[in-house]
This record gives sequence, structure tokens and C-alpha cells, in this order.
Amino acid sequence: GGEANTASGINATVGGGYQNAASGPNATVGGGNQNTVSGDQATVGGGILNTASGEEATVGGGYQNTASGTEATVPGGRRGAAEDSDSFVWNDGTSYHAIPNTSFDGLSSSTAVNGEPVTGPDTFSVSAQGGVRFITGSSSVTYISGDSTGWSTTSTRTAKTNFEPVDTEAVVDGVADMDVSTWEYRDDEGEGQGERHIGPVAEQFHDIVDVG
Repeated sequence: GGEANTASGINATVGGGYQNAASGPNATVGGGNQNTVSGDQATVGGGILNTASGEEATVGGGYQNTASGTEATVPGGRRGAAEDSDSFVWNDGTSYHAIPNTSFDGLSSSTAVNGEPVTGPDTFSVSAQGGVRFITGSSSVTYISGDSTGWSTTSTRTAKTNFEPVDTEAVVDGVADMDVSTWEYRDDEGEGQGERHIGPVAEQFHDIVDVG
């Protein structure tokens, strides 16, 4: 269907749209405009100027997205590039600093924030300047607001009910008696990662307040 589309790969399919090309074996373009699929069993659902060149890579839609890593995914958005294997990338169209000797300045392994690459293999990378939210229930939201570096959870009174008073003095005394120490996070082998942190542990706070 559509116009000026090409399905040249073995068992390749173009569902419709305009100037789309499916050249890889078992490649699929659902529709859209000027999308290209060259990877084996790769897919572009639609959108404009999207490319899926990695094996079993997927671009759901959006604008100028690329999935070149094996089993990489870009669900949509604008100018996201999943260039590494098993990577997931979504970009709201924000431009980043291109790493030297590269030219792409969307969200990809070729761009960086404070010198650090913003994507990589086996990663879930999202650029959302307005913030990121995970909703786990009708009254539970965990989010990172725009320009923030830490997670926040819903704390508004309107999301809560069944309030009961507590002995605030006992809670304060318990917190004052908590053990504060320095420690390291464990690595995959259960050994320390080398970077030291300071603070109490959640289990001790739970024992003090006995809720949750």
C-alpha cells in the first residue's frame, strides 16, 4: 500500500505510507514517511525519517529515531538513537553535547552530559526535560522533576487518609539513636564498589516507626 515504498528484503513488508524501505530479511515498516529498515527481523512502526538497522531492533514511531544496536528499542519521541545492544532510548527532542569526532547531538552513545555518555549497552535511557514519573497505584507516584537529580514520592495530604497521631518525641529519640556509619554499595559479586557513602540503613528506621 501507500506510494513509492520498497520491500526488497526476503519476506520484507511495507504496510503503507510514503517512500518507506524494508531491505532487511523479514524487515517490516508499518507506514509513515521515509522510514528505513535494513536489520534482520527489525521493525519501524511509523513516523518520519526513522531507521532500524540493528538485528531485531525496533523503532515504534516518532521523528528521526534510530535503533542500530542488536535488539535495541526506541519507542517514539524525537532524535533518539539506541546504538548499543539491548538498549532502550527515548528522547523528547533535546540536543546534547556531541562527543568529539561525532556529529549527532540527540540522545545517543555519541552524546554526553558532563563528559559522561548518556546511553550504553543494556541501559534504559530517557530524556524528559519536564520530568519522569512512575505511577504504581491510584495514589502513588514516584518522579524526578525537571532539572532534579533525585527521586521524589507523592506527599500531598490530598493523596492520604486515615491519619493517626504518633508519639513524635519517641520517633525523634529513636532517630537520634540510629547508627550512622560509612559504607559501600555491593557489586554483583557482593563485594564493595569502592566508593564510600555515609548514613543509616532503612531497616533500622523501619524498626523505629514500625510502619510500611
